[in-house]
Amino acid sequence: MTDTPLQRAIDALSIRDVFIVQSESWLADEFEPQYSPGIEHMEVAWKHNVMQSQVATLEADTGETQLLFRVMVELGMRLNIPASSNGTSLPEVPDKAADEPLVCACVEARFVAEYAMQEDFEEEAKRAFALNNASYHIWPYWREYLMSQCTRMNLPKVTVPAVQFSRNAERDARSRN
Repeated sequence: MTDTPLQRAIDALSIRDVFIVQSESWLADEFEPQYSPGIEHMEVAWKHNVMQSQVATLEADTGETQLLFRVMVELGMRLNIPASSNGTSLPEVPDKAADEPLVCACVEARFVAEYAMQEDFEEEAKRAFALNNASYHIWPYWREYLMSQCTRMNLPKVTVPAVQFSRNAERDARSRN
């Protein structure tokens, strides 16, 4: 086994909880999924952003303390009708450029993955774990949430792949730190 920063984090952490801290879902004005023209031309746009991580200390009534490692991940899906949708007439939207897609629906959520820490470890290991592992733990909850919201909003079924992460997620996260 290799002793990398990521492996040190994996060895010191165990998943404790996954939960939503913020969510938003909406349909564009006058967009009714079951009746709107152009629905067959819709494109799906995805959002995946590891926002932050932090260590928290819990103190029990007995005086014992426990370290928690929390990672916040923002995920989203938008249904767009592209500007060039084969002659389909799109609704007029003020201040929308002619080459911009029309965003018809949006489902977004911020999840927190919470881990019990056996011991504290270096920042490099925390960053590696947050960027490379936390999204894998959150992903099944995101898939279920998105499917439920689409059903509730009468949107077309959107199938989320088992895993879909951008190669530049790590670079983007570094630029925010």
